[in-house]
Amino acid sequence: MHEDSASLILPLLHLAQSKNGGWISREICQIIAGILHVSDYQVMEMAHFNDCFFTQPKDAASIKLCFGPSCSLAGNREYFEKLKDQMKLEEEGPWLSQGTCMGLCFQ
Repeated sequence: MHEDSASLILPLLHLAQSKNGGWISREICQIIAGILHVSDYQVMEMAHFNDCFFTQPKDAASIKLCFGPSCSLAGNREYFEKLKDQMKLEEEGPWLSQGTCMGLCFQ
């Protein structure tokens, strides 16, 4: 394994998800592992751990808000409640959910 291979897993997962209808299958993880010469387990672990990725097809568009410390300080709870009210939802579900840090604040 090349020392930089592991650093390419996340970008390839993002690319694969965008080209595969918004989700990542086990087969896609195996292809990425083969390209990077890393274990299937390593790729699947990143896909399952990271809240940015979906490992099952989604029925509809969904919104996931980060509830990490930085986003909490920035007022994400208020945004979450406003979205829930506008979407006429009683509670979170497949269309609106909370997630852990997605690292999007660095983009």
